[in-house]
Amino acid sequence: MAIGLMNMAGSCSSCFVTTGSFSRSAVNYNAGAQTAVSNIVMATAVLAAYRLWKVDKLDFLACMCSFFGVLFISVPLGLGIAVGVSVFKILLHVTRPNSLIMGNIKGTQIYHSLSRYKEASRVPSFLILAIESPIYFANSTYLQERILRWIREEDEWVKENDGSPLKCIILDMTAVTAIDTSGIDFLCGLRKMLEERSLQLVLANPVGSVMEKLHQSEMLDSFGLNGIYLAVGEAVADISALWKSKPDFPKDYNETRPCIETKR
Repeated sequence: MAIGLMNMAGSCSSCFVTTGSFSRSAVNYNAGAQTAVSNIVMATAVLAAYRLWKVDKLDFLACMCSFFGVLFISVPLGLGIAVGVSVFKILLHVTRPNSLIMGNIKGTQIYHSLSRYKEASRVPSFLILAIESPIYFANSTYLQERILRWIREEDEWVKENDGSPLKCIILDMTAVTAIDTSGIDFLCGLRKMLEERSLQLVLANPVGSVMEKLHQSEMLDSFGLNGIYLAVGEAVADISALWKSKPDFPKDYNETRPCIETKR
């Protein structure tokens, strides 16, 4: 009716005749649609797909694989493809955990990601890294390579900007909810590598279960009193004070505390 009235009014001013989309009408008819409510359902599905693309592209990929798999192959195979994509997403997050550089928001003791907060700025002589995943055998090697790459990039940034030389790496372990023996060995090996470069490794805010495993593996003894802190701000303040009172710190500190690997 609306299209008919529009054509009647347009005929008075020499307008082109308009019509609806025959292809879309044929698709709706073959799908069993009988009223205009089908257009609302279709628009809702498009908006949902767009929201998935905007929020999480892997979820959008799983959704599209399921949709086209069911449409062109069969329901079991379409759902199987979607499950496979979802499992791949989980494995990707486990084996490639997110890590980021943190900086201090001036005038506070708050530390946030440098890439997400423009107010955050680097702390001279410190590299503060946050790991946002449990540390398992599946991601310990990747984390070691990623942290060493962060250190190389930080050294390059210091040279380009004439900054203070790097002395200490702080790992914010607030989001590390679990750790296994491979993860403990990863921390021990990383500490040894950094000692060879006269760099100190500090752990900040390990949660209860992680702290218990570090204690049971005798890892805490190798880090000592100046190697584990409850907060990043506390670690920065305490270590900075030690540097002022002991110019050779952390070199002397590292030489007197060997790292103990876990026994399997």
